Amino acid sequence: MNLRELKKLLPFWQNILNLPEWNIIVRWGTHKELGDCVGRNYFSPEELSSLILIDRKGDEIESTLVHELLHLVFDGHKNVDMIDQYDPMQERALNRTAAAMLKLVGRA
Repeated sequence: MNLRELKKLLPFWQNILNLPEWNIIVRWGTHKELGDCVGRNYFSPEELSSLILIDRKGDEIESTLVHELLHLVFDGHKNVDMIDQYDPMQERALNRTAAAMLKLVGRA
């Protein structure tokens, strides 16, 4: 998948997840930015803005995009101090939800 294809997926999923008020930018992330993650979402609930970084070498790029967008649905209301707290159970739930959504729209 190239960057143009990735960016084309954003409005599709942003609409499905009912996130029209969010200003979201998606791009490939560098190893330095991502570390050992396949995706990362830097967002500001106050500004309704989000920068989603995706590992271009990842196996499930669209699923990663949906996972990161789901953070806006489930975490977009939290204050900044709570956003960076890693919750492995939530991450698993987001992975499962993203996979289910891809199946529902016939993309898995």
